[in-house]
Amino acid sequence: MNADVEAEVEPDFEPSAGAIRQAVSICNARGLHARPSAAISKLVGNFDAHVTISASGEVAEADSIMDLLMLGAGPGSRVVLAAEGIEAAEAVAALAAFIERGFDETPRSGGD
Repeated sequence: MNADVEAEVEPDFEPSAGAIRQAVSICNARGLHARPSAAISKLVGNFDAHVTISASGEVAEADSIMDLLMLGAGPGSRVVLAAEGIEAAEAVAALAAFIERGFDETPRSGGD
C-alpha cells in the first residue's frame, strides 16, 4: 500500500531533459494565489504544449489551478517553467512575461 500512496503524490508529468525551460521570480505582492493561478491555467491552454511550473522541488501542471496553488509560491519565490510540444517555446515565453509583469495585477493603494 505504501507504493500506492507514494504514486499518488508524484506528479503525472516530469519534463524531459529536452524541455524548454526558464527560471523566473514571482514579483507581485501576494505570490501565486487563486487569480493568477486561474489566469495561468487559461493562458497555457492557448498553446499546443504541456507546461509545468516547479518551485521548491514540487512540480505543478500549469493547467491545474489546484496544482499551482499547492506550490505555495510566495512573493520572491523562484519558479522554473518547463514545456514540451510544438509551441513549447512560445508557451514558456508568454508565461514568463506574464509572471514578470506581476500577473498583470494592479498595485493597491493603501491597506487591504
